[in-house]
Amino acid sequence: MNSPKLRFNFNDSWEKLQLGSVLVERSTISNNTEPSYSLTLENGVTKKTGRYERSFLVDNESSAYKVVKSGDFVYNPMNLRFGAIAKHKENFDVRVSKYYNIFSTNDLVDSSFCEQYLRSPKMIAYYDKMSTGSLIEKRRVHFSDFVNFKIPFPSKQEQEKISSFLSKIDNQISQLAREIVLLNSYNKGVMQKIFSQEIRFKDDAGNNYPEWEEKTLAEVSKKKSSPISANKIENNFGEYKIYGASGVLKNIDFFTEEKPYVSVVKD
Repeated sequence: MNSPKLRFNFNDSWEKLQLGSVLVERSTISNNTEPSYSLTLENGVTKKTGRYERSFLVDNESSAYKVVKSGDFVYNPMNLRFGAIAKHKENFDVRVSKYYNIFSTNDLVDSSFCEQYLRSPKMIAYYDKMSTGSLIEKRRVHFSDFVNFKIPFPSKQEQEKISSFLSKIDNQISQLAREIVLLNSYNKGVMQKIFSQEIRFKDDAGNNYPEWEEKTLAEVSKKKSSPISANKIENNFGEYKIYGASGVLKNIDFFTEEKPYVSVVKD
């Protein structure tokens, strides 16, 4: 019951392990010689930028940061249910806020597998289920609870096989992402040349098209309007949202309204 349907020629069941049995917490206080890093949902453990700069809130610089070594995991109790857990992949030590928890993995598990497993959608859903707090926006997963979670693990050999497979997919995704960036850059360059008329096209007979002419928007567009008095509009759930000059009509909050709707004109 604890094993997935997709396997790599392994038949033994996954064994539930307490996370505390495979994790080693690190609480080394920084001597402030390491570069400052943050944990972000977008980029994982990354160099701190102005967006995440909070040094002005630090009361005691000498104990405000923890050391993160290469291969360590950084964990944010407040945002774990959104996926705020990541591995430090650079080959030098950094420092992060003392409010993060830092840990490494022992020899019972494969570190790369744990990185993918602990950040998987299934685990993030589990963190959300297990988070505690009286207010929704302040729910968290305390590290003391995290280490007591019991979750299924395959054998270390299967962990390595899974990790290798997923790493290849990640590499392909990264390659495609780089290609998309290059294509977008190429597209912008071509558009700039087209609209500055550095590049011109010919018709099917091989002749040049006429020169471009300057025109006003009024010459090439047509304004459409159908005035309706606001007091003749009723809300009715349907396919479209109706917007007025100050937002959605009838003061319905479109940030929280789940059902789209249309308006109906009274007779």
